[in-house]
Amino acid sequence: MQFVPFPQANSVLRAAPGTEHYVQDLHIFRPEPYLASCVEFDAAEVAAILASGQVYLQLDGNEEATAEGYAYYFKRFAIVGSFEQVADAAPMLASFAGANVGTMLFMQPLLPERPLGKDEEPCGLACYALTEADSATLSSTGKLYVKAFGTSHPPIRVYASNPLTFSTPAEPAAE
Repeated sequence: MQFVPFPQANSVLRAAPGTEHYVQDLHIFRPEPYLASCVEFDAAEVAAILASGQVYLQLDGNEEATAEGYAYYFKRFAIVGSFEQVADAAPMLASFAGANVGTMLFMQPLLPERPLGKDEEPCGLACYALTEADSATLSSTGKLYVKAFGTSHPPIRVYASNPLTFSTPAEPAAE
């Protein structure tokens, strides 16, 4: 998956200095009160999305982020098959295995039931259902459009399948 330029884009959000090695420039279409970007998937990712009918959106956060804060932002995103659908797109959040707060997976260092591992970062993950029309367009183009209501949001990542797991660590073996 990668964010790609698209004909209707009228602005580019640049990676912050020092983040270029893991943050992509984001070509966007920015009419108030939302912005849109285009995501292109490889053949294996397209197959995974078509098999499940779902796409995952991860919002990166920090140690102060709350489940309520992530939920606010997830309700402000929509994912659709074509640019022509962007203006009228509404969020279609779906439940998924591993969600720990409603329809969302919330990962934070201080969660008592599961502290973050050493290589994990605070984040939230939500799942969005695709319509049959979105799936048909994705099948032929390999692309989806992400709409964000408002013009400010945390860094995002889009996945073809759930990249995170949420489970209580196993108890240490008795000696």
